[in-house]
Amino acid sequence: MPLGDTVQIIEQTKRLIITWDTGVVDENGDPVTKRSSIAVSNNSTDQILYDLAYQLEALTNYSIYGISITDSRDLGPVA
Repeated sequence: MPLGDTVQIIEQTKRLIITWDTGVVDENGDPVTKRSSIAVSNNSTDQILYDLAYQLEALTNYSIYGISITDSRDLGPVA
């Protein structure tokens, strides 16, 4: 595909990433965390995903350390 050709989105993916505080600290006193990555609908709003993270927290023994959302798009065609 030459420079200047029209790009197309081949696949679009959105993921909710929750970083959990395990309640354990390492030898340096830093919290030990675990990360979960969940594929979600591309139409999900930030508020819906934020609320979902806290709903999931109620099902675990961990507390939320951080919440993020990643969006990725595969572009093409690639020659």
